[in-house]
Amino acid sequence: MTKRTIDDMVREVFPGREMADVAVILDTSYLVGLPEEKYARFLAGSKEYHFVITKAVEKELHYQPKGITAPLITKPLKRFIYDQLQPEKIDYQATGSRKKFIKHACKKGCRKDEPISEADMGQIAYAMELQEKQRIPVVILAEDSHIKGTVKELRKYGYNIFAL
Repeated sequence: MTKRTIDDMVREVFPGREMADVAVILDTSYLVGLPEEKYARFLAGSKEYHFVITKAVEKELHYQPKGITAPLITKPLKRFIYDQLQPEKIDYQATGSRKKFIKHACKKGCRKDEPISEADMGQIAYAMELQEKQRIPVVILAEDSHIKGTVKELRKYGYNIFAL
């Protein structure tokens, strides 16, 4: 897990951009790995970002597997996400040709043979839409090889999306 702030990460891939112009999509894999003592450091100077969380990611965060007594998301993490980051909650799923294109990009960009999840596809599809319709640069915060590999492949097609 990185020790850098969100500003450090975004400025690395979008130097010179106004931070309010960058959408930051939050993935479960990143959020659950962010230690509580890093919350303030992570947020340093990042009040301007447009944070986004998909309904599928929210569902993953609140899912509790059978036999596991501790929830995936702790109360401090929940407060951090919803009170401090205040993400826009969206319900977005990849469909039709977009879904097919994302699967193709994943197959080319990922080392794993496992299929990409619907939650990951929804985040990537939403990022693509922001690029196509609003030309907004997008960062997906994820510790997920499917997302990272797919996004890297999509940049070959001109998408201004990064997975950090």
